[in-house]
Amino acid sequence: MLYAGEVNWEAAGLGGSNRKIEQALKPGDYVVVQVSKDPVGHKGARLTTQVSLAGRYLVYVPGASSTGISRKLPDTERQRLKEILKEVVPSDAGVIIRTASEGVKEEDIRSDVERLQQRWTEIEAKAAEVTGKKAGAAVALYEEPDVLVKVIRDLFNEDFSGLIVSGDEAWDTINSYVNTVAPDLVGRLTKYEPAGGADAPDVFAVHRIDEQLAKAMDRKVWLPSGGTLVIDRTEAMTVVDVNTGKFTGAGGNLEQTVTRNNLEAAEEIVRQLRLRDIGGIVVIDFIDMVLESNRDLVLRRLTEALGRDRTRHQVSEVTSLGLVQLTRKRLGTGLVEAFSTSCTHCGGRGIVLHGDPVDTASSSNAGRKSEPSGGGGRRSKRGKRGNARPEPEEVPVVKVPDHPAGEHPMFKRWPRPTAVTTTTSRSTRTPPTRLPTPTSRTPPSWWAWPTDPPTASSTRRTPTRSMRPMRPTT
Repeated sequence: MLYAGEVNWEAAGLGGSNRKIEQALKPGDYVVVQVSKDPVGHKGARLTTQVSLAGRYLVYVPGASSTGISRKLPDTERQRLKEILKEVVPSDAGVIIRTASEGVKEEDIRSDVERLQQRWTEIEAKAAEVTGKKAGAAVALYEEPDVLVKVIRDLFNEDFSGLIVSGDEAWDTINSYVNTVAPDLVGRLTKYEPAGGADAPDVFAVHRIDEQLAKAMDRKVWLPSGGTLVIDRTEAMTVVDVNTGKFTGAGGNLEQTVTRNNLEAAEEIVRQLRLRDIGGIVVIDFIDMVLESNRDLVLRRLTEALGRDRTRHQVSEVTSLGLVQLTRKRLGTGLVEAFSTSCTHCGGRGIVLHGDPVDTASSSNAGRKSEPSGGGGRRSKRGKRGNARPEPEEVPVVKVPDHPAGEHPMFKRWPRPTAVTTTTSRSTRTPPTRLPTPTSRTPPSWWAWPTDPPTASSTRRTPTRSMRPMRPTT
């Protein structure tokens, strides 16, 4: 999908205010576009004609006339980089300086610009060859490097003490890229060699990466003090619920306990957003706090933690219900979506629907009744262990209705019960007639029996003792 806001109007020669996409593009035209957002769910990929090539220290923007520097850099460093960019950036392009360029030499920035400029020249040459042909299917002119190279380019810097690489192919790719881009970091690369040969555990098992991945995909996250986070993904947003869990405080009052739990939750929520690569709208339900100063403290802690996130984000105001809203740019597929598929039974809802009400209590009680009693003499523990079997999982039992279809007893008109008759004679008394024994078809005792419809005579008011005739007036 190519939006009108993603069209390069200057390249199309349309700089006025009254511009339409039909004036810049026509059916059958070849257009060089870049995928700015990967497809997510039923939403297709988002395209843009404003092409940008990312490097290690900067982003090269062909056809742009301005340069930008990250605001996270100090003023002195920003001024130094501006002087360098005036010398190395060509006049027909623009660049955006990244935070990784802080303290980098002019030679490294120049080589990064020249490498990206050469790459754009190759893309233009391929585009010219395709444009000369007839209109047809889309052609890939350039693709982002492997995910290994992308991670090294964006994350691996002087802050890391080392990088462990497993596999010959991955080692060759990373080693050659680091030698080209950052030769000073080659000494921090280490190739993983399993000690036990081919049967030895891989690097993910040795360094407990699999365990961390399993925790990152779990719905519940434990906080250091015993509180919990419950993270749920929906079609519209991600909802995070904060609970105290096992955390009861250490001698303080309830307000201090809740505030401390919320502060830990604010730090962990930002960490989980980065680990799970969650984007879009995020709504956080912190535990209610009485003091406004504590609410401001938790919100400030959340904002400070988000400041360390490289992904663009924005924190909105707190709602009237005490919910914190924020948005985080969606860069690609999240961690849970990458390692999961929708359930074939429930379609991703997390529940299995039945045609009748489901009763789980009856199955659990039946299982308890079937357990053997404790009496019966001594038995060896070894025999018990040998005969022990895993308890079957609790299976929901569907209630089978005992009435024909379409004849529910709730909507049935029941007959009048037989009246109880007695005699007032002292000599003989007729015992009262018993009502029929209640069955499954007999309604409860609290049901109101239908009465006969009112008649004209029954609705007419009759004088009672309390009603006196009115005196005639003279």
